[in-house]
Amino acid sequence: MKSIICLERKVPKLLPVRFQGSGTSEVESLPSYLARSARTHRASVGDIIRFSIGTCSDKNEGDFSKYSYLKPHDMLQPNMVCVALVKSLTRCSGQELEQSCLMWLHGVLGRSSNEIVKGFRWCPECLHEMEETGIEPYFKLKWHLSAFNHCPLHFTDFICACENCGNDQTSYIRKHDIARCQNCGESLAQRKANLSTGGIHLSIEDNAFDIQQLFSDLAQTGFKAFPKGGVFRSLEDVFDWYWDNGLEEDFYGLLGRDEALCLLHKQKEISLVVARRIAFKLGISLYTLMSGNAKQASMHLNLKVFCPVPLGYLSVKKKKHRNHEFILKLINKKLIEFDDPPSIKSVASAVGISVGYIRYRYPVLLKKIVKNHQDYLAKQQLNKIYTAQKMALSYFIDRKYTEFPKSKRQAYKEVKRETGLAKGVIEQAVKRAYGALYC
Repeated sequence: MKSIICLERKVPKLLPVRFQGSGTSEVESLPSYLARSARTHRASVGDIIRFSIGTCSDKNEGDFSKYSYLKPHDMLQPNMVCVALVKSLTRCSGQELEQSCLMWLHGVLGRSSNEIVKGFRWCPECLHEMEETGIEPYFKLKWHLSAFNHCPLHFTDFICACENCGNDQTSYIRKHDIARCQNCGESLAQRKANLSTGGIHLSIEDNAFDIQQLFSDLAQTGFKAFPKGGVFRSLEDVFDWYWDNGLEEDFYGLLGRDEALCLLHKQKEISLVVARRIAFKLGISLYTLMSGNAKQASMHLNLKVFCPVPLGYLSVKKKKHRNHEFILKLINKKLIEFDDPPSIKSVASAVGISVGYIRYRYPVLLKKIVKNHQDYLAKQQLNKIYTAQKMALSYFIDRKYTEFPKSKRQAYKEVKRETGLAKGVIEQAVKRAYGALYC
């Protein structure tokens, strides 16, 4: 492990392994990131944990050196050890890892039993798509939540052990990348048996739609911790509405009188299961409930205050069925055909789909396309700046322009005529060249 770490002990560093799915609802989990980091450094997961907590953590936060072995589900709970591990890894890897666990629940809800699945589980179809799109495979954070009984993207069952040898992939020794079994090396992105009708679930089946929506909301607003007491504030605001309208007895139907009063008086912590139940019965999103904004939601509380439904709002629309695997292959094909990294709009237009479809179906791929296009534009802009500066310097020092007046105005005209670049780029180039030679 010593050969892996930067030689400068004053500023210990790890290799900047890219954190996958950042800023999307398909964000990577912390155990997955540690496994990929260990593979990159040719070390064990325990080595990475010991190094990050022992060397990069703030000593004022406490001594966590004894926590060199953590099970995957232990790394996701928003407790002191998890917070310390995330902070230290962020410092020494340069990656923002607060999104990789349930940090946004820190201090908001009480600990919920059995909400996090022990070990790993994965969707082979998701791993296959990652490989097809050139994205390094990883395990998603939402796969660790027991609320999901199947993949919310493909509606197929999760797998929690290698179908070839039965290994659960929790080994700290990482011999292969995540998409391959750490014991036998077989691909985890392919099912051993073909999918049957029973292995594909209907989209209308209960599959933690509220949690899925919560991840989407967090992706838009940022994976920041909810305000402490946000759920209680929402409950108090809702209760006040019922009380002011003389309907407090109806409010007790939300959870039962005893439990409702117990929560209102903060005599009991609210677990994630209870928070989901409250949000569902109130008809509001989990994000609205936990952020303390239930009062600002369209009030659900009394059917008489609902706005009239516009004509045609409830008309049934025909669902357009798409061949997702074919579209993914078509996207990859079109990306190769472009001479330069294209914009996401160009890709969507070339394939004949909407940007929204790519954003929903392949958020990580969308982020990759956007970043490549932005990097390309930045490089093009840099090339323009270099071209303008080279031409500006040539005007003042080359023999070709000996008889020309050495003024910035004349230099601007010549550079503009030669390059045709934008006014701002040429002006800055001429200014720098003139200042370097005559000031």
